[in-house]
Amino acid sequence: MSQPTEANDPTEEKRAEPASLVTVMQFVKHFSFDNPNGRAALAPTNVAPSIQIDININLLKIDDSNYEVDLILKGGAKTPERQLFAFDLTYTGVYQIKNLLPQQIHPVMMIDAPRLLFPFARAIIAEESRNGGFPPLYIEPIDFVALYTQKLKEFQAQQQATRQ
Repeated sequence: MSQPTEANDPTEEKRAEPASLVTVMQFVKHFSFDNPNGRAALAPTNVAPSIQIDININLLKIDDSNYEVDLILKGGAKTPERQLFAFDLTYTGVYQIKNLLPQQIHPVMMIDAPRLLFPFARAIIAEESRNGGFPPLYIEPIDFVALYTQKLKEFQAQQQATRQ
């Protein structure tokens, strides 16, 4: 009689399925682009515009395995004389997760999900700034790990301040 091998050992526990993050859908939830000074904003200038971009991420649990993530990009360009343009984009993804430990969910949804959304949001802003009469605004890649770490530290500092 042969000894049972690892492959056919009936006492071996079934191996866990691999973790996964699946994009169910993604869409523009909100977008606005303003060129408040019309063609005056398009007048030639010797001053390079300053660009301001704010990034935020919202997370909403839909059910035990589905989450909605909003990547919010707000910003614009201005010179010392005038506002050139402003934009406000909320680009949303719905994600299904499987086989993640509870402590893994928040970082995955706040780092990996926005990382998947970013190229699409970046393209929308570039296209609309071009449609507004300006050169396309290509937002530099975002380090979502650093952003998550920064927001986590801010949250922990706020929690500690409220305890004192």
